[in-house]
Amino acid sequence: MSSLPIARGAYRRRDNSPIRLVNAFFEQDPTNVRDQVSMIGRPGLKPFATLAGSSVAGVIRREDDADGMLCVSGTSAYAVSTAGLITTAGTGVAGTGRVRMATDGANTMIVRAGVLYLHLDTTVSVVEMPDNIEVLDVVFLAGRFWIATVLDGRVYFTVPGETTVDALNYFSAESSPDKLEGLAVSGDELILLGRSSIEYWTPVADPDLPAQRVLGRASKVGCASVHSIAMGDLAAWVGDDNQVYRSGEALPIPISDAGMVEIIRRSRPGLDAADPAKTLGGWMFSADGHSFYVLDVPGFGTHAFDFTTSQWCEFASLGRSLFNASCGAKLSEGRWVIGGTFDGKLRVLSPDALDDDGDPLVRVYPALLPVRDTDSCFNVILECSVGSASLHYPVDNPKVGARVSRDNGKTWLDWTYASLGLQGDYTQRPAFKGLGRMDPPSHLFEFRVSDPIEFTLRAARYNEVVR
Repeated sequence: MSSLPIARGAYRRRDNSPIRLVNAFFEQDPTNVRDQVSMIGRPGLKPFATLAGSSVAGVIRREDDADGMLCVSGTSAYAVSTAGLITTAGTGVAGTGRVRMATDGANTMIVRAGVLYLHLDTTVSVVEMPDNIEVLDVVFLAGRFWIATVLDGRVYFTVPGETTVDALNYFSAESSPDKLEGLAVSGDELILLGRSSIEYWTPVADPDLPAQRVLGRASKVGCASVHSIAMGDLAAWVGDDNQVYRSGEALPIPISDAGMVEIIRRSRPGLDAADPAKTLGGWMFSADGHSFYVLDVPGFGTHAFDFTTSQWCEFASLGRSLFNASCGAKLSEGRWVIGGTFDGKLRVLSPDALDDDGDPLVRVYPALLPVRDTDSCFNVILECSVGSASLHYPVDNPKVGARVSRDNGKTWLDWTYASLGLQGDYTQRPAFKGLGRMDPPSHLFEFRVSDPIEFTLRAARYNEVVR
C-alpha cells in the first residue's frame, strides 16, 4: 500500500503539471489520524433575490436598523431586505462596470466611471466635486467618507454627519508622486494605494486635517486595479508587480505564489473595467472558520486565497469563465449574500447548499505522484465520505470520478467512476482499477464529484492489496 499525495492547494505555472483544486479547499482535520488532511467542498449557492440588471455591480450591508443591503445592478440602486424583498431605491448610476461603495448607515456613496453618487432614502444623486474632479474610490472610517481622486494623489474628506465635499477639505499622498488607484481600510487605518506606492494614514482629532500619515510605513508596492481591493478584518489587493498582497502590521505581505503572479500578468492586457467579466476584481467572505479573498483573473478563472491555511484554490461555476459572483456582503447570523457576475441574481453562499442554485457544484481534487521507474497503477482507493446518498433518483447512488494524465496534464484518459454507496452504506470503499502504466517523472490524478451530496476527501492510496 502506498499513499497518493492529495494536493492541498491549486497551482499552475508555465508548462508544469496544472494542479486544479476546484471548488474545494484544505482543512486540518484531527480525526484523520494519518496526516490530518480533509479536502472540503466550497459552500454552495441558494437563491435569494433577482434584480433587473444583467449583472450585480456591487452590494453593501447598510448597517441601519433594517440591516438590509443596497445593491447596484444596471444603472439602478435597489434596497434588499434580509428576507430578500426588493425595492427600487434610485436610478442614474451611469456606466456598465463594477462599483465601489461605502456607507455610514443612512447614506451610501457609490463610485462608478469617475463619478461619485449619493444614495439617500429612495434617490440617487451626483455628489458635486470641486472642479468636477474624477473620483476613483470611496471608503468610510471614523465618521467620515474619504474620497480618492485622480488629481495629484488627493483625498477629500467629509465632515462627520455630512455628505457634501468642501473644496478645502483634502490632503495628498506624500511619499511618492504617483497617482492614486484606490483606498482601503484596515483596522483603524486608512491605506492610500497608489499605482506604484502605498502609505498608511490614521484618523486624528484635528478638524482641518483629520488624518495623519504614519511614518515608516510607506512602501513601493502599488495597486494594479481598484476593483481588486477587498476589505474585511484586513485588506487585500493586486499589486502593480502582479503579486497579491494583504495588509500587515508594518508593510504589505505578499500572499501569491509564482503561478498566481504569472496568470495575473498574462491577464492584464485583456482587462476592461467597463465589463464586469473582464475586471481584475476581488472580494472577501468567511465560512465555518475559513476566510477567503476571492479574485477574478479574466482568462484564467477565479482564484481564492484561504487566510486560515494560506492555500489557494479555484472557484468555478458550471459553463462560466469565472465564478458567478463579483461581490458579497455579510448579513445577520453570518449569512453572506453574493451578486452575480453574469446575471442580476443575489444568492446566499451557504455551507449547507449542495449545488449552485440548481446547477451542479463540480468539485475537483488533484493528486500528483512522483514516479521514478515505469510501473503499473493497478488500483486507487479513496478514503472519503460514503453512505450519504439520497433515497431518491438521481442521487440515490452518487459517484466519484477519476482520470489520469501521463504527460503533465496535457492529455487525459477518460473519466471512470466508482460508487459512493447507497444511503447508510458506510462500509463502501470507492476504488478504481486498471489505471494503466505510470511513467517518470510523475503521474497526475484528478478526482471529481458533481452529485449534490456532502463530500470530504481525506486520503487516497494506490496499488493496495485488496483482500
